[in-house]
Amino acid sequence: TNLAKALDYFQKALSIHIKYNNTRRTAQNLQDIGMIYSDRSEYLKAMDYLLQAARMNGQLKDYSGLAHNYANVGWLYGEMEDYPRATEYFRKSIGICRQTGEKFGLYYNLQSLGTMYLRIKNYPAANDNLGQALALADTLGNKHGVAMILYYVGVLESELGNQDSAMTAYGKATRILDSIGNKRDLGGTMERSAELIIAAPDSLLLKHGIRPGLRLDTVQRLLQQATTLAHDAGDKKLQGDILKTSSSLDESRGNIAKAFSEYKKYIAIRDTLADKDRKKETELKGIQYEFDRKADSLRFQGQLKEARLGQDLKQERIYGIGVFLLLCGITAFLLYRNKARQTALSAELERRISDAVLSSLLAQMNPHFIFNCLGSIKQMILENEQENANNYLNKFSKMIRLSLEYSRRPYVTIREK
Repeated sequence: TNLAKALDYFQKALSIHIKYNNTRRTAQNLQDIGMIYSDRSEYLKAMDYLLQAARMNGQLKDYSGLAHNYANVGWLYGEMEDYPRATEYFRKSIGICRQTGEKFGLYYNLQSLGTMYLRIKNYPAANDNLGQALALADTLGNKHGVAMILYYVGVLESELGNQDSAMTAYGKATRILDSIGNKRDLGGTMERSAELIIAAPDSLLLKHGIRPGLRLDTVQRLLQQATTLAHDAGDKKLQGDILKTSSSLDESRGNIAKAFSEYKKYIAIRDTLADKDRKKETELKGIQYEFDRKADSLRFQGQLKEARLGQDLKQERIYGIGVFLLLCGITAFLLYRNKARQTALSAELERRISDAVLSSLLAQMNPHFIFNCLGSIKQMILENEQENANNYLNKFSKMIRLSLEYSRRPYVTIREK
C-alpha cells in the first residue's frame, strides 16, 4: 500500500473541502488522514487529526460520524498500548451507538472493548463485552465477526485455564474462517489450537475427537497449515508465534537442536517487532518537548514586550524635547529632525517586532496542543502515575501562568524571563 500517495490525495481533497466550506467532507478527510498517519506509526499526528474530526462531527451533531471517530481513537490508543484511554473512547462510542440504534457499530465497539479488557486481564469485563458482541454479530449474520469473537473467547478461556471451553471456541472459529476463506485469521486460530493441544490431557483430546497417540502429528499438521497462511498474509507476528509453538513441539519430540533453532528465529522476529514499540514510546515523549518549547516561546514574547516598552518611553522623551524646543523658537528645525528620526526608528521597530512575532508563532504548537496535553495529564492521573502527572501539570501551569501574566502586565524585566 502506498501510504504516502494516499496521504497526498487526502490532503488535496481536504484543501478543496475547506475551500468550499464542506464541513462534513472535511471531517471525513481529517479522519482518513489520521488513519494514514496511524498506519505510518506517527501516533501524535494521527491523534490530532482524529480529534479534529471528532470535534467537527460533534459541532455538526453527526452522531454516527462521531461514534466512528471515537472508535478509531480507541483503536489508535489500543495500537499505542494505552488501554485505559482506549477503553474510554470505545465506551463513548458504545454510548452513542446505543442511542442511535446503530447495531454494527455497537457490535464492533463491544468486541474492541472486550479485547482491550482481555489485554489488561480484566476477565469478567472482557467476558461480558465479548458475550454481548457475539450475540449482536450472530444477529447481523456477520460470520467473520462471530469467528473473531470466538477466537478471543478461546484466548480468554485459555488464560483462565478452561482448556475445554478454549478448544471448543477455537474449533468453531476455525470452521467458520475456513468456510469464508479468511486465511490470515485462520492461521492465527490454528496456531492457538496447536499450542493448546500440546499440553492438553488425553481425556480432553478424546472429547474433541483427537487420538492422544496422534497428538504431536495433529499439532504439526496445524502448524504447517498456519505457517503457509501466515507467509501468504505477510504476518510477521503470527510467523513468530508459530515458530515459538514449533519449538515447543520439537522439544516434546526430543529434537532439542531444532527446537533451539526455531526459538532463536522467534526471538529475532520478536526483537524486530519490538522496534515499533520503542517508536511509540518516543512519540509519547514528544509531549515533554512541546511543553518546553511552548514555555520558551512565552519567555521570548515577554522580552519582546519589555524592549518595546523601553522604546516607547524613549519616544515620549524625544517628543517632550521637541515640544520644549518648539517653545524656545527653534521648532521647525527640531520637529523636522525628530520626525525623520522617529520614522526610521518606528520602521525598524515594526520590522523587528514582525520578525520576532513570526519566529514566536512558528514555535507554537498546533491548535490542539492544550487539548492533547490536558488529555495526557488526565490519563496519567487516572493511571495513578502521580509523579509524572505532577511533573507535567507543573510545567503546563507554568506555561499558562507566563502567558497570562505577560499579557496583563505593562512591562516585564529581563530578570523575570
